[in-house]
Amino acid sequence: MAICKILFFLLALCVWCGKCEVFYKRVGDEVSMKCGVDSNSDIDWKFNGESIFSITGKSGTRRKGSSHIAFKASASGDTLKVPRLETRDSGNYFCRQSGKHYTVRVVSAFVKPGPVLLQSSNAELHCDITGDPNTEVQWLRPPNGEEYKEKKQVIQLKSVTSKEAGQWTCLVKKDLKLIVALTVVGLQTTAVNASKGDNIELPCSLPQSVSQRVVGGRWKADHLPKVSFPTLTNTAGEGLHWNGNGLSKVNFTTGQLSTNFDVTLKNVQSSDDGTFVCTVEFDGGVSLSVETTLRVMDKPSGKTKPHSLCVWCGKCEVFYKRVGDEVSMKCGVDSNSDIDWKFNGESIFSITGKSGTRRKGSSHIAEKASTPGDILKVPRLETRDSGNYFCKQSGKHHTVRVVSAFVKPGPVLLQSSNAELHCDITGDPNTEVQWQRPPNGEEYKEKKQVIHLKSVTSEEAGQWTCLVEKKLKLIVTLTVVGWCLSVVVNQNELFFNYYYNVSHFMSVTFVWVSNRPPDHSC
Repeated sequence: MAICKILFFLLALCVWCGKCEVFYKRVGDEVSMKCGVDSNSDIDWKFNGESIFSITGKSGTRRKGSSHIAFKASASGDTLKVPRLETRDSGNYFCRQSGKHYTVRVVSAFVKPGPVLLQSSNAELHCDITGDPNTEVQWLRPPNGEEYKEKKQVIQLKSVTSKEAGQWTCLVKKDLKLIVALTVVGLQTTAVNASKGDNIELPCSLPQSVSQRVVGGRWKADHLPKVSFPTLTNTAGEGLHWNGNGLSKVNFTTGQLSTNFDVTLKNVQSSDDGTFVCTVEFDGGVSLSVETTLRVMDKPSGKTKPHSLCVWCGKCEVFYKRVGDEVSMKCGVDSNSDIDWKFNGESIFSITGKSGTRRKGSSHIAEKASTPGDILKVPRLETRDSGNYFCKQSGKHHTVRVVSAFVKPGPVLLQSSNAELHCDITGDPNTEVQWQRPPNGEEYKEKKQVIHLKSVTSEEAGQWTCLVEKKLKLIVTLTVVGWCLSVVVNQNELFFNYYYNVSHFMSVTFVWVSNRPPDHSC
């Protein structure tokens, strides 16, 4: 009993003496406290009655105490410094020589069950002052920092929406500011377009992992009562996965799921056109649903490709790049999310966000592409890399047009011959380009990707520039050569060497019958 009284006395000294200095600090901060005696004096520091250091002033001898604080604290002169504060470092610090008391309150701010919340779920925002649960704090709410009505250290948010998303600020004693960022997410999808006979993915996903556990879910299409879909199941052995057998119309991933709940509808026909509903159920009785619309079209005729999603969605970013360049495209989702990239409908990569597991797809792009975060990088571009790049999680489409410039039949031309100058935008032959001609970069009259030069002369020789969308510049250099006759004397023979361009050569031998060799020139 006597021991308990002594301990209570030591812990309560700060309250009794009324001369305490109180520090409010964040987790991870540092606190400095002065004993207030000469640096050559003996100094004894204690934390909640346990010894931190005992320092002999004259010799500087230091004896480490039993408190956990001793393993990270330092003493410089009469100052005690405690770095990397934790909640367990909250309490009473006492310097015996001066009788000074300090109270340290370590404050932590966090969200339960986590900072990424499911739309319509409940949450608790904590601004915990360790050892002092009753002190009021001021919460400032998003988006404009308005004062929240309750001043408790723990506030309850019911059925959260996007209005609660953003930066929440906790003010402690008007001096200490702690911030928690709240993200509220729902299911995401995009409208889908397909041609008859295609296999098409119906997208349904969370933009990132949430704190709530998925316990079930399903797909449904009221206009297709005879089509069976798999159901979501979460078991101890297999985790979250699709459960379904003998489905003739629908394909699905057989492995463990995280944030993607896509399924593939096979061999789509006009009768499949309509609305599909994806529902996901979570712990706590919260469920979310999202609708996506499938539009089924006739197979495009001619050279138009059925994967021209960019034309259908109308929300594409278009990149014009030279052969050999690199292109970078952002998915626009959190780097920890699952990410699926496709090229012209073929898989490039499927990446599981939490584990980082990567599955290489069948597209040739997969052999050279890389994916740092949510960015797809395709280096050493070739003309066959032109097309539509699609990130399923965000629904973002990027169109890449690889441009090449060259001369037919070649960059070295015979005077008076004909030539074609090409500035080919692969997959987009109708877009106009601006040609600039030698010698001074004047604009050429025709703006076609292929221009025809008739009976070329030295005036056409030089650097031709092709401008694509006023940003991309490609250069071809044209060389025009004339006839060249070289006469070589060798004993009794004349050699007439007949050049008519760099790659063609003729030699004719004649008998020299004159007493004087002829001049030779070229």
